Amino acid sequence: MDGRNSKGQFAKGNKAARGNPYAKKSADMRKAMYSAITPNDIRQIVNNLKAQALAGDLRAIGLLFDRIFGTPQAGLDLLERLEHLENLIDQMEKTAQNEAEKRKGRGLDA
Repeated sequence: MDGRNSKGQFAKGNKAARGNPYAKKSADMRKAMYSAITPNDIRQIVNNLKAQALAGDLRAIGLLFDRIFGTPQAGLDLLERLEHLENLIDQMEKTAQNEAEKRKGRGLDA
């Protein structure tokens, strides 16, 4: 197989099984940042961002709102989503009918 054992697990020596080579380095950097920044630092940063937003800085407003409310989802409106789902259901039904006809033609279904 492709570097896997008979159970589908990574076999010994498979390079993909080693994991993320940067995980420890990233974890160390995150730990250093956490130890360097205090809750008071965060409070000051948020207050500065808030002051910039209140002064009309559009980037600060956007960042503040994204962090508070989450980034807006660029989605379809409800009707478009329903139409898309209906089309998918139609396609699935047609595929199922075609498969049933093929099986029937081969004498697999009574």
